[in-house]
Amino acid sequence: MKKMIGMGIAPKPEEMTGDYCVATVGANVFGNVSAGVGVIYDRKGNIYDLGEVGVGRGVSFGKVQVSAGEGNIPELKNCIDTEDYISTINGTSIGIDQSNGIQVGISGTWPEGPEGGEVKVSLPSIGVNGSIRKVECIGNLYGKTEYDDVLSQWEK
Repeated sequence: MKKMIGMGIAPKPEEMTGDYCVATVGANVFGNVSAGVGVIYDRKGNIYDLGEVGVGRGVSFGKVQVSAGEGNIPELKNCIDTEDYISTINGTSIGIDQSNGIQVGISGTWPEGPEGGEVKVSLPSIGVNGSIRKVECIGNLYGKTEYDDVLSQWEK
């Protein structure tokens, strides 16, 4: 993630126009059922792991779907606390989205929580999808992790 930001492929957290950026890779499991994995990072640099399962109706031009974009949660509009971002984005959410190359969706944290919206570029599919997503905070871009220690040993 740090490399993508450094290369200008992904925005710096403080330069985001939304509350978070999201990238997912999914595949058709069987019939109209798909599963995917991805990553989210928010304006505070928190990184989240995500997994999702969806049921949809439409046309897919391949077995794998890749999407990237950003999301907004109105509840975070004037928020400055990192812990508020984590507690709002973490958890299980259900949502529905529509895709014609540009994917637009709305979701809410289950059983009760803030609603949010996402706009993503999504290839290659056209249709409507309902999904359930599990999101968990796994660290922060500005914090040192065990993974960073392993990489620094290889660079020597």
